Parts: sequence; C-alpha cells; structure tokens
Amino acid sequence: MLFLLSIFSVVFYWLIPSRFRWFWLSAVSLIGLAMMSVYSLLYLAFLLAVVMIFLKHIRVLLVGVLLQLLLCKIWFPQQIVGISFLTFFLIHYAVDAHRGKIDTQNRWGLIGRALFLPLVTAGPIERFQHFVTNQVSKPLWTHAGWCLSLGIVQKWVLADGLVASFLNGWTGATLAEQGLGLSPLTLWIVLVGLFVQLYCDFAGYSNLAIGVSALFGFRIAENFHSPLLARNPAEFWKRWHISLSSWCQEYVYLPMLGRTRNAYIGILSTFTVMGLWHDVSLHWLCWGLMHAVAVMSHLRWRRYSKGLFFVETVYWKGFSWGMLMLYLSMTGVFTQVNGQASIAVSLQLMYHALGLN
Repeated sequence: MLFLLSIFSVVFYWLIPSRFRWFWLSAVSLIGLAMMSVYSLLYLAFLLAVVMIFLKHIRVLLVGVLLQLLLCKIWFPQQIVGISFLTFFLIHYAVDAHRGKIDTQNRWGLIGRALFLPLVTAGPIERFQHFVTNQVSKPLWTHAGWCLSLGIVQKWVLADGLVASFLNGWTGATLAEQGLGLSPLTLWIVLVGLFVQLYCDFAGYSNLAIGVSALFGFRIAENFHSPLLARNPAEFWKRWHISLSSWCQEYVYLPMLGRTRNAYIGILSTFTVMGLWHDVSLHWLCWGLMHAVAVMSHLRWRRYSKGLFFVETVYWKGFSWGMLMLYLSMTGVFTQVNGQASIAVSLQLMYHALGLN
C-alpha cells in the first residue's frame, strides 16, 4: 500500500499547481504515517506543533525536545516511527531559526519537510535550508534512478542476499546466544560480516529515501560516501552517516569546543550523543565511547606521526585500513546484541575475540 501511495503521490504532485504542492506533500506524509502507525503520527504531529508554538523560547524548547527524546527512548523504544530523525531535525530548525538563518514563515515547508515520509522513516537528517533551496521544478530522473538502483542492490541484493548467505544464519540474536562458543577467528568473521551487512542495510535505506525524494524534485544530501574505504576514524566519520556526524559537529562538538577549548571533551560529548541517539542503553553508550577513543587516539597519533616516513607508504595505509575495519567490526559486540543480552555478554564477546578468555 505504501508503494502504491508513493507512486500516486509523485504523479499527482507534478499534476497539481505548484502553490499546492507543499500542502499535498504534507497530506501524503500524514497519510503514510497513519498507515504505518496512527500513534506515531499523532505523537510526531504533536511534537511538531509544540516546536512551532514555542519556537521563540529557544532554551526551554531545546531542553523539552531533548527530554522527550530521552523519555521516548526509555519508555517507547520501538513504538514511535522516526522520533530520532525528527527530533534532531527540529533541534536544527529551532537553533537555526534563533540564529536568523531560516524563514520561519514557511510553515507548510516546515510541515512538509518535518513529516516527509522517506526522511522521517529512513533519514538522512536533511537540513531545512538545503531541503527547500535544492528543490527543482521537475523530477530528478537520473539521480532518482541511480539512488534507487543503488539502494535496491545494497538492501536486497547484498544485505538481505549475499551477505546474509555468507553469515549463514548469524544475527545479533545468535551472536548473543552462541558467540562465545565460536573460535576467536570465526567470531571475527561473523563480526565483520555483520558490520558489512549493517552498512549495506543502512546505506540502502538511505539511498532509497534519497531516490524517492528525487522523484519529488528534492536533491537530498549524500549520507554515505564509501565509508569502507576509510583508513582512519576521522575519515570514516566524514563518510559514514554524514548527516548525523555533521549535525553533531555543528550542534555538539563546536559548542563544546567553544566552551571548554578542549577538543577531547568535544569528541567525547559528540560520540556520547551519537550513541544515545540510537538508543538509551549501556550498549550504545559503549559503542559511542569506543568511537570516541578511536578518534581521540587518531588525533594524538596524527600529531606524533608527522614526519615519519612510513605513514605514507602503501603498506602502512593498507595496515591502517585493515585495523580500522576490524575495530569498527568489534563495535558490533555492543550494537548487534543490544536488546538480546546484557552488557556483560558484550564484554565477554570482545574479550573472547581478542583471545583474553
């Protein structure tokens, strides 16, 4: 039904006069959300209305919006569709409106973007200014075709097909139950496979959302840029979930850096927020801390290694890439078993992979 709604809504979108298109976009998104979850629709619409009403009370608004996300993550972790994406979008909107960067009179534009079904369900966290200013008056057929094709290959051919076959039934649940019974080498193979599957699945959904958006004439910012080719943690986060990392850089890292003048505190704060954005749990907090340690260690190493001849050799670059991929895969001992086993099991899996038990 959602597929048929998408086709109908795209066709009708281009048939009606342009002055009615924002209204139509909002109406279709509301219908689509209602088909997925009426409860989610009512909650997201209420949250959006609160932000629109209290937009001038920026400090109270930001505290309230962040608090509701925290409570939703604790009490209703699987019940509200798109709450994480919408919350971070609304924080961006409120802050930039307070800075005078946004035309707050475009209410239908705000509703259309905030509840735009592809983005609210799959991301990326598209900025309001980029969304409205990069709209064109015709479908972006080539861009849409490329993104949709890439998304289909990543999601169904790779994530649910080839990589799933390679994993041969191993999932986060089976990892939690049987992972400690594997040899360290086999455990590493499973962790790497699950990491590759996560990338293909998430990037696939993002590209599908970007492709559908292009059919409406919106050129959405890229969310993944070949992150598996990164050779260090800093480069990885410029390529992986770009909308989230750039959001956190602007609204977490830079403010913390300005207040503390300490890059390490900024990095730690940033990845703590990133982890808890996914889920309020020790598993995702540990995931964030692992990435923070990696980025901070890279920062120290970059300062120390200046002038060392071997860091520019192909051998060192290959070694750096391999170690990074293994480290990223290691973070799966926390995220893959989240909700399936305790944090103690995650730590035991990590120790087991490192041959420490």
